Amino acid sequence: MPRSSSTSTFSPNILNGLTQTQYGPVGVVKFRHNHTGRQLYGHLKGLGTAMQHGNTADTYTITQTSTQNSDSGSTQQNFGQADCHTSGNCTATQTTTVNGTTTTNTQTGQNVNAQTTCSGSACTTTRDVFVSVADGLIQAWDVSGATPVLVNTLDTGKGAGSLTAGLAFDPSGKLYSADFSSQDVSQFNGTLAGSFGGPYNLDPESIVFDSSGNAYVGQADGNMTVLKFSPSGTLLATFSPAPEDRGTDWIDLAGSTLYYTSEGTSVKTFSVSTNTQGADLATGLPGPFAYAIKVLPDGGALVADSDRIVRLNSSGTVVQTYGLNAGATWFSLALDPGGTSFWAGDLGSGDVEEFGLSSGAVLASFNTGGAGSGDAAGGLAASH
Repeated sequence: MPRSSSTSTFSPNILNGLTQTQYGPVGVVKFRHNHTGRQLYGHLKGLGTAMQHGNTADTYTITQTSTQNSDSGSTQQNFGQADCHTSGNCTATQTTTVNGTTTTNTQTGQNVNAQTTCSGSACTTTRDVFVSVADGLIQAWDVSGATPVLVNTLDTGKGAGSLTAGLAFDPSGKLYSADFSSQDVSQFNGTLAGSFGGPYNLDPESIVFDSSGNAYVGQADGNMTVLKFSPSGTLLATFSPAPEDRGTDWIDLAGSTLYYTSEGTSVKTFSVSTNTQGADLATGLPGPFAYAIKVLPDGGALVADSDRIVRLNSSGTVVQTYGLNAGATWFSLALDPGGTSFWAGDLGSGDVEEFGLSSGAVLASFNTGGAGSGDAAGGLAASH
């Protein structure tokens, strides 16, 4: 057995605090992880899943370190996982050193799932991006390396011509897709696990989850309501936020505040705790149509604004612009779990690009091959 040590520290900023230190290279819980058709087996190093909700000001940190030297004989596997789901903010940092070589993996956000896997002396931090494309299909791309690789295609089973839009993970890691033209939501646990929630009125376009695992689905047309479902798919509430030019097309959630766009030039808000309309975050956005929105930890937001992506501060002022291109239709967004970049999809061309959140530089890109389908990059989700 190799000489090794491991520590895991979990420190929420709550009264009296909470700290746990774990010793030894292997934890106490075996797990099975299904991800894009691949099955991994290992041992959990850490506290498992920590969940907190109801206070957006709370901050959680998870720090995991592991050192393994003089690995000889049979190859040893070193696996680290950090999960945190909160209505506040969580940062997970994993540092793994094997035979003197260090690998660091950091994620920041409300839903963090950090993984570092070492086999022998080789360590990887897998990054995957899922993209809704034509005919009810969802592509899975491994973007860990210098060149993104298409590794799997999931099928909603809705058939040729069906349009699929927003994607999201629930706190347990299941993937969900808003099946726009099929009036449905599909769920995947490695493979298709069936429909979720319903009935839907007309054109469900986006889906998000709160820290308790409840789902919110925005609808572009019909009665334009936002539907809230329990983790098992039971309808809990129906909300009627004020539309602008269309319905509640694209939504995101920060605490109890729903942020949404309506194919106009505004970012609107609605309280799901008091069932009341809130003040607009922004009006007069520069692009012709505002599509996907992602709220940032600083209270600002990213908006796919047709021919560009804009970053808003917490006052709703445009402070940065990405991907400005008169011929583009930036439609879908996903925050990268690393916390320093995001992914954007062009509905017409199928181009998917990763932008540095601060630098604005294009860090990675690929094309779904669906140009001309009308649904070449209709939704995005990113995970480790």
